[in-house]
Amino acid sequence: MKVLIFDRKIETLAFLCEHLENHGIITVAAENGSKFMCNYLDKRLDAIIAAKQELTHYGLNSIELLKKISKDITVCTYAHSAYHHIKNINIISSSHTPKNIKANEKILEIILSKCKKRADLNKDYIYSLPKKSGILLKHLIINKKNGLSDADIRIIFWGDEKLSRQNSIYNHVYNLKKSLKKSFNNRYTILKTNKRYRLIRLKKEA
Repeated sequence: MKVLIFDRKIETLAFLCEHLENHGIITVAAENGSKFMCNYLDKRLDAIIAAKQELTHYGLNSIELLKKISKDITVCTYAHSAYHHIKNINIISSSHTPKNIKANEKILEIILSKCKKRADLNKDYIYSLPKKSGILLKHLIINKKNGLSDADIRIIFWGDEKLSRQNSIYNHVYNLKKSLKKSFNNRYTILKTNKRYRLIRLKKEA
């Protein structure tokens, strides 16, 4: 497969080229509009990958770009994320495309999804939580295999003493579940099985 990548943000351009080449894909890097214009009509291209803002600069979107190319091809667009990562990936192909183009579309979908920034529970999230929710999340990560019991959580927060505030445990669990749902798009939640709480991932990542 041969792919043209268009992005003026050099860090992202280099990152995508390296990532695709590691999967055996031939890449042509376009770090400016002139290079993109010189290459986007190349009949040997199987796909074009471009930052949305770059196409917008030329008054284009995915559909309009497809109309300008008189061959079966796949167009992928994305927005910039933190560092060199990408987000909001959109992939479309010419209508009535042959099976090999559809296969290319699926391959690119899988590869580009790995170029998104993955949330790091330890770095990006845990310290933005309220202190006790952060403590609970940290211990759920550390004890992800065996989980935590009510007694474990009570000891983490209040030591060995049996305090009457035990019900507050459930408030911490409830608040953390809400935060996980909001910040991680339902990918993580807390599940209680066999009287032990565990942090689990709901959706399998590509």
